[in-house]
Amino acid sequence: MTKTSDSTAVVHDVYGFGYADAGGVGVGVGGLDVRVEQEGGVAMTAEAASSRVNAGVWDDDASPAVGRFGLGAVAKLADVHVDAPVAGFSVQTLTAGATFTTTPDEFEAGFGANVVSAGVHVDLPAETRWAVGTGVGAGVTLRSHHGDADHNGVRSIGGGFDFEFASFDFQSELICRGLDSAAYLGNRVAESWREVEAQLGPLENIGPTDHDVAMKQRETPLLGPPHRW
Repeated sequence: MTKTSDSTAVVHDVYGFGYADAGGVGVGVGGLDVRVEQEGGVAMTAEAASSRVNAGVWDDDASPAVGRFGLGAVAKLADVHVDAPVAGFSVQTLTAGATFTTTPDEFEAGFGANVVSAGVHVDLPAETRWAVGTGVGAGVTLRSHHGDADHNGVRSIGGGFDFEFASFDFQSELICRGLDSAAYLGNRVAESWREVEAQLGPLENIGPTDHDVAMKQRETPLLGPPHRW
């Protein structure tokens, strides 16, 4: 680890050729992995000429690292990510990979290869993220999200896909909040219904009494058969 200054950035240089994690095994060949974190939440991650295969349980490249379980393989010539508090972008060249993995926050399965690809994302309140991308390549990958990054008890759910030249991803707490609001409203309606029944009795028993029916019949004149002229 090398500090480039006392307060602005930290750079990690990692050259890995083989490793074993608790619960899983992996192998990496060559490559340079650099991460720079600036004050204010700006971070850049860059990889060059790297490849690896993982099976079992291992930590991915996220910061902080996230434990993954499953099978994964990736090779790339270059991969650059820049993240800021509200937005970010990424650029990759000559990448290929396959994955069938899960984490506490997401599930991902698919395969693909790209000559070049790029993407952008926007982060909004309520753990809401929109991400779109494009590239020259082939493959298909599906993702589902169900994490709670801010640990407020509300999950951010969503999903995404990579298919040939297009990539899309969305997740937000607003979906769970909407479901919670609908459930709360339903419970309030049910409670109000029970209160009405407690005061008036079962609603199916509410209707005209025998006295009401008799009085109505007395008020209605009896009409005889129609006259024939």
